[in-house]
Formats: sequence, C-alpha cells, structure tokens
Amino acid sequence: MLFNGAALTLVSFNQTQIVATLPSNLQPGSYKLRVTNSQGSAELDVTYGAAGPQGIPGVPGPAGAPGAPGMSIVGPPGPQGIRGATGPAGAFKVYSSVQQGAQYSIVTLGTAVDFNGTIYVPSADTFVWFPDSYSLCGISTDLNGQPLTDPNGQPLNVCGRVVGYPFAFANGSLFYANSDCTGQAYYYTLGLGPYSAQTVRWHAPVAGTPGLYTMQVTGDLVGLTMVYGTLQHTVNVDSAGKAVITGATCSTSPTGWNIQGWSPVTIAPFQGTLPFSIPVAMPLKIAPAQ
Repeated sequence: MLFNGAALTLVSFNQTQIVATLPSNLQPGSYKLRVTNSQGSAELDVTYGAAGPQGIPGVPGPAGAPGAPGMSIVGPPGPQGIRGATGPAGAFKVYSSVQQGAQYSIVTLGTAVDFNGTIYVPSADTFVWFPDSYSLCGISTDLNGQPLTDPNGQPLNVCGRVVGYPFAFANGSLFYANSDCTGQAYYYTLGLGPYSAQTVRWHAPVAGTPGLYTMQVTGDLVGLTMVYGTLQHTVNVDSAGKAVITGATCSTSPTGWNIQGWSPVTIAPFQGTLPFSIPVAMPLKIAPAQ
C-alpha cells in the first residue's frame, strides 16, 4: 500500500478493510492512495483531517428516454351560449371634399364619431369639432391688414359664414374674469363636445396668434359669477370672398355680466400635429372605414 508515494506499515487486513499506520506529523489535506494485491492495483484520492476543496462537476449523464404520452380526455361540448348584445356602429372615415379626379383627397382627416361635426383624430389622440359653418361678425381689414371703411370713413363691420375651421368662440361665448380678457376663462360647456372635457378648437386670443387651441374644463359649473371681459373676433374677407378669422378684440363692461351654469376652462396652444391643414374644404365627406 502506497500513501502519497510512500509505503505504509500494515497492521491488519481482510477482504473489506485494511488497517495501516500513517506517517507522523501528517498535515490535513488530500492524498493519493494506491492499493495493490494479487489481482492488481487501484488508486484513489483520500482526505485526511479537514475536508478539501470541492471537486469540479462531473460530466452530465445522457438524457433519459421520453416518457409515455399522457392520457387525453375531452369532455362533451357545452350548451349553446346566449346571444351577445349588438355591437357599436362601425367607424366612418372623414375626408376633405377637395376632389382629385374621381377621388377625394387621399388625406384622411380622422374618424367620424357622430354626424354633428365632431371628429376623432387618432394620430393626435384628440377630438376636433367642425360644424358645417357658423356666423362671425367683426371689423374687417383688407389683404394688407388695413381696416375697411364705409363711404363715411367708418370701420366696416362684416359678418360672414366661416367654414373649414374648428369651432371658434363667437362674440359673447367666452367670458373672462378681468376686463382685459385675462384671468379665469369661462365657457358654456355644452359646446365642448359630447365625448371629452378636452377639445381642440380654432381660437383667436387677444394677445397671441390665431390657431388651434386646447379647451380643457377644469371645474364644475359655477353659480352666479361676475365677469368683465369677452371676445369679439376680427373677421377678414380673403381674395376669394370668404370670411376668415384673423384675430380678436376684447369687449368690456364696467358693470360686468352675471353668468351662471358655465364652466371654468384653461386655454393653451394645441401641441399635437393634425394630419391636415386648417381650414379644410367643406362639406366633409364621410365613408365607412375599411
């Protein structure tokens, strides 16, 4: 018997056990042990004292054979379910009425959700309201921005049917807490559309650029409230003789107006992008969505 290459003194042995004397001053660790008899020899690693470090993992064995398929049990068909409720009406695409040959404009304005001019524009995730037309009156200017006057030299107040714009606040429909049309704004919210308290409209502020603005309801209907400013739009006539919105002036009342049942709103420039230009050609064309 060899222990780490050195012969050991045998004390006794039989078919299952060998007793031998180890060298003195042996340090804990792993050693090679070789045993030889008349049949041959065998070598193995043995540990003396503290356990040695963990050996490297052995090579994984081969995969076992696949198990037998499980039993499949299918129950009988269930009873016929009850009929579901009728689904909502299909969506309609809204197109400009500008014709290109036999086809309408390839630009889709949005998805019609009713036939009162309210259009949902998926790409902007917003509602835009287009009535067929509405009447606005205001001091008119020529194409150079100079006020038009009558034969007596007085400013010419022109009223016109404006089409192709989302609904702009007409005179008297938007009130402000202050006489210079600043501070809290109030709007008769029945016109904000049936789907959302936030709607995109054309708006002409007193100090700012006319364009698309977001109207957001910020509170409940108010009780009797005094307001002192309201907007009057500036309406021009373009070269085609159509009424166009170019701005607004603030009308004031020293004694104010009492309003009740109106909603406070915030008005901010629309930050999204609509997939069409303003104004659009009217009337709009509606076709079932494919």
